[in-house]
Amino acid sequence: MAEPTGVQIARKAFREPFESIGWKPRAAGWFTKDLGRGWTGVVCVTHSNTGNPAIVDVSLNIDLRHDDVEQQAANFVSIRSDYKARTILRQLHQLCPKDALPASRLNAHNAPEVAAAILAAFIRYGQPWLEDVAADDTLALDLTSRAVGGSTMHVVRYVLFGEALGGADERYQRLLRVRDYIMTSRLGWTRETTVNAFETLAEGTGIELPERAQAERPVTELEMYRPILASAEVIAADLRAYGEPAAAAWILVCSNDDLARVCAVASWLIYNGPTAKDGSSMFLATALSLAAIYIHEAAPRDLKRARRVRIEEVPSGTPQRFPSSHGYTAVAQNYPVRDDARAYWARAQSR
Repeated sequence: MAEPTGVQIARKAFREPFESIGWKPRAAGWFTKDLGRGWTGVVCVTHSNTGNPAIVDVSLNIDLRHDDVEQQAANFVSIRSDYKARTILRQLHQLCPKDALPASRLNAHNAPEVAAAILAAFIRYGQPWLEDVAADDTLALDLTSRAVGGSTMHVVRYVLFGEALGGADERYQRLLRVRDYIMTSRLGWTRETTVNAFETLAEGTGIELPERAQAERPVTELEMYRPILASAEVIAADLRAYGEPAAAAWILVCSNDDLARVCAVASWLIYNGPTAKDGSSMFLATALSLAAIYIHEAAPRDLKRARRVRIEEVPSGTPQRFPSSHGYTAVAQNYPVRDDARAYWARAQSR
């Protein structure tokens, strides 16, 4: 008969202790508990490999699910209704003081002791946190807002959870916060996509929006894309890797306006430039390097190397020069990508 694995030992070691404090065991090391007011506590015993199948490092994910909000959110983004997403996520080590973190390496010999120590830390730090959040809507909303930007689901969840708090004006301001966060987040949505998602979300949650204000001037093309603010030092390293030492030397001493132009054109290239065979956009390093050549030489061309010979890292602590957000905005308003570049990069796509 095969010896039990560390994962199997861990799941067995935690089952009875969690049951003894009122948590219902689910499949594969999961436990749930009704915390009241629509909240369900969700605990998961997670495992990390150690190289020995009989030994694992264990930790606890400590999460909450607001059942009504998650059902509405699932309906809104059309995911399957039986998927039990969690609203607020934490891990036990984030809640424990460093000197109170229990040992986590578990095997067949020490499993009861390790499980008991982790359970004690959970009872002292994890369970009270779950109960506090479940009892305080304002705290829960704040924790939910911190996840906004990770996905559409996070955005929907944040707005839906705030529906019961405050009047229409406050809900509208909450939507504005979501919109502004998305525009500066890693999602990389264009301005048009963000506005459409914002208005669709408002409609789906029943929040009335005022008529969209008419802009004093038309939005320029470069303003429609997510800003890329890279440092001159990072761009220089990319240029050297592509075999462009002259452009690399130039970018380090160019004007702040030219640095902003390079970043603006790189942003345009990410959305409109030649794509890979699978349809994905070009690498950021490629876009920045092509943009630097274009601004430096006042004409587009291919890079001297199709691939970087080596990837340079800017040493930690090195002073770096970035274009200011104000300077970038001014460039985006007044500096179009010229027709010669559009035609050249369109031909590059067909090669």
